[in-house]
Amino acid sequence: IYRDPRDAMLSAMENDQRARQQGRENAFSHLVDFETALEFMQTYVKISEAWLDCQQSLAVRYESLLTDYEAQANRLAQFLNLNPQQAPYAQVIEHYRPESASSDQKGLHFSHGKIGRFRRKMDPDQQAVLSDAFGAYLGRLGYER
Repeated sequence: IYRDPRDAMLSAMENDQRARQQGRENAFSHLVDFETALEFMQTYVKISEAWLDCQQSLAVRYESLLTDYEAQANRLAQFLNLNPQQAPYAQVIEHYRPESASSDQKGLHFSHGKIGRFRRKMDPDQQAVLSDAFGAYLGRLGYER
């Protein structure tokens, strides 16, 4: 699953901030400023590019999971040669619908990750830096710069 790196970076930064306020560490605890978070996300973009080039993997756009879950679930089932209407697959697909995600489902971000939130939370200068840093990747994946 890949996601607009600008939104992913914002989420990581906020996750870090919450963890620090609660006095605990997590995978994002070192993201103390915009520049550090940018470097962190650039590493993830390189990893994402390698996966996207792998013909044996199924690339799924995070935003498509939120906006067209049914089609994406069917794509996954087809990729795995499974019948999405057959038990237990149908129950799993139903259980993980983004619109019914709850905060007790650890590891899921459907209830938190919002599309395009970086546009409201980051200032124009930060947005310009991100557009430059991720421009080729954004264009490749059809994200608006």
